[in-house]
Amino acid sequence: MSPLGEREPGAEPDEGAGEDLVSVRGTARTPAWPLAFALLAAAAFGLRTAALLDYVQLAAPAPNRSALLAIGAIEAAAALVTAATFAVLASRTLRRLPPSTRAPAYD
Repeated sequence: MSPLGEREPGAEPDEGAGEDLVSVRGTARTPAWPLAFALLAAAAFGLRTAALLDYVQLAAPAPNRSALLAIGAIEAAAALVTAATFAVLASRTLRRLPPSTRAPAYD
């Protein structure tokens, strides 16, 4: 294929399709994704916990208040489990990285 995406004469129709699949599949295994998801899940846990504290302190008593608090607690627990899972995965992935090659420091 040419750089503009046009097919060259005589090129096979599915040439390069496997390379595209490998490049897409390979991006999900980079070390940055688990760490990013761990940070997002930790933020979601913090926000959910803050919302629960707000419900407990400021919400007026209602007939379904206990059900809403239970659902919020389950959501917070799920966010905490997700954050912990991704944090463990990120730490394992980052430990497997090869040592970085730093440039020498200038004195």
